[in-house]
Amino acid sequence: QVKNLSGAVLNTASADFTIAYPEPPQLILPQNEEVVVMTQPIFQWTIVNTPPTMPVTYKIKIVEKLTGQNPSQALAANPIHHLDSISGIGLYTYPASGFPFQNGREYVWQISATDQNGNVVTSNNGKSEIWTFYFGSQPSEEGLPIDTLTIVPDMAELINLRTLTI
Repeated sequence: QVKNLSGAVLNTASADFTIAYPEPPQLILPQNEEVVVMTQPIFQWTIVNTPPTMPVTYKIKIVEKLTGQNPSQALAANPIHHLDSISGIGLYTYPASGFPFQNGREYVWQISATDQNGNVVTSNNGKSEIWTFYFGSQPSEEGLPIDTLTIVPDMAELINLRTLTI
């Protein structure tokens, strides 16, 4: 309503509008179920499209996934392996001071986006999808696919090596 100084209604109008949250961050690297061999892997995601006056803080959360768990269960129930906040960019290098990843284990990671006051700024409660990665090597139920190693000078031949004793 538009009123004059006396309080009399001069005009009335209304309009329908929709408020849409931006999309949450989308994970890029490491790709889902990728094998990571770097001790300081690089994590990358899309940034959230917000006005310049609304800086976004991203939180990266990494947990180990245990046998029999799905990624959501692992993220909700397991101890945090690593947690950090990143301001404004969609790139994070795992720090040398971070708790080391264990060879052959599977990890779960997710990014959440909030404003400087901790308020959610995207749909899906500010959370990306959940992805996993293996560190060092992906475990195999079959063991190694070969069971013999013959070493010949200037050449090595691998044949059905299922166990290795040194």
